[in-house]
Amino acid sequence: AELSDELKAQHDLLMANFFAQTQALAFGKTPDEVRGEGVPEELVPHKTFRGDHPTTTILAGELTPSVLGQ
Repeated sequence: AELSDELKAQHDLLMANFFAQTQALAFGKTPDEVRGEGVPEELVPHKTFRGDHPTTTILAGELTPSVLGQ
């Protein structure tokens, strides 16, 4: 699908979030990594999580039965 100029920046942000979520589920974030981002110490436990969560990320030009393997 073609995007209008005003939606391209929004699309780029959504795609960055899409890839970041996949990376977060795969690798997690340690307390030291969170602290390295300058997060206040009282928030560190709430922003720390383990990785190794199985996930499937599908990126396709359009969603069709053949894309999903029908």
